[in-house]
Amino acid sequence: MLHPLKLFIWVALGIVFFSCEKKNPAKVAMQEVSFNSEVRIIDSTKWHTSAALTIPEYQNWLRKQQGITYDIMKNAAFDAVIWYQPIALDAAMSVAENGDISLDSYEDYVKTKSGYHYISIEILYKDPSVNRVFNKEDFFSSLKKNLFFVKDKTDTLHNSIVEIFPSTLIGQPHHLSVLIPAGTSFTSLTAGVKGAILGFKRDLRIDLSEKQYKSLPEIKL
Repeated sequence: MLHPLKLFIWVALGIVFFSCEKKNPAKVAMQEVSFNSEVRIIDSTKWHTSAALTIPEYQNWLRKQQGITYDIMKNAAFDAVIWYQPIALDAAMSVAENGDISLDSYEDYVKTKSGYHYISIEILYKDPSVNRVFNKEDFFSSLKKNLFFVKDKTDTLHNSIVEIFPSTLIGQPHHLSVLIPAGTSFTSLTAGVKGAILGFKRDLRIDLSEKQYKSLPEIKL
């Protein structure tokens, strides 16, 4: 039979041992969660974030601003996306593609692109019927007539430039690049495609206010 003092010591050691056993798994779990968080989660409930964003984070943030900098529509025949493309993001992507991620290269690119607002539209034609003839010229001609660019809700912009880049591969979207002169003053800028031309029930569109435009996040190179 153990002496009362020895029994007390063994009981105390047992309590300490089991207490440590319970604490260790919690510490390991917390480390795993922290280690696996490779991309920060951006709070989409707030328009502006003070944190500079990486290219993937910036793209993700733009998508979360539904109806402001990004919109998407789908049906059986088409997938269509429109998004406002900030110069900061476009410049960062370009210097990254060229392999010269330097502040000087970034600033030079920003200067060359600073004369316009850039809006990107992508339309994927996904009709699986191989027998149906798809006339690209007729399609793009009709599409251009159904684009709209408006400032302050009422004034149609007639000085926008639309560049069309048809897809060359099956499953690749057609791309439209829209350039609106940066000298155009506005309290709100609306851009989009009339939904009827693509069989959508509503227009594909974005509405960006001057305040939102002036408070776009910074980019992290």
